[in-house]
Amino acid sequence: MDTAAEAGVDDVAVVGVDGETSEAFAFRQTVDGVAENPGSVVVDGDAVWVGDWSAPQVTRLSAVGPPRIRPIRLPGGTAGVWNIAVGGPAIWAVTPDDDAVWRIDATSSAVSRVNLPYRPTGVTADATNVWVTVRGR
Repeated sequence: MDTAAEAGVDDVAVVGVDGETSEAFAFRQTVDGVAENPGSVVVDGDAVWVGDWSAPQVTRLSAVGPPRIRPIRLPGGTAGVWNIAVGGPAIWAVTPDDDAVWRIDATSSAVSRVNLPYRPTGVTADATNVWVTVRGR
């Protein structure tokens, strides 16, 4: 398969690319309800995490076996997720309109908010640190 369309993707979906063969693949079944507008995606072990551009939500899917969709709301959030990252035991999500970066515990899915003085637009992380790009007001 060379394209997402050949992988069975019609409109909005999560598609993988085999790192060795560079071939596109999709989940073996249609997965509804991942996100209204899927955006940033990261993989952490056997979990795929997808941010939603339209809502303060990150969805966890199992990368192995049935997808087992688990949406995680960002409490008090009002805006869509622009970017997500994995670092240490957490998933990090930024919502610029909320001036916040969110920490989601990768095991328990507990969510905590970190308020920022500027609009965050990007995020990356390693095992111990998180870096956030911001834009002034």
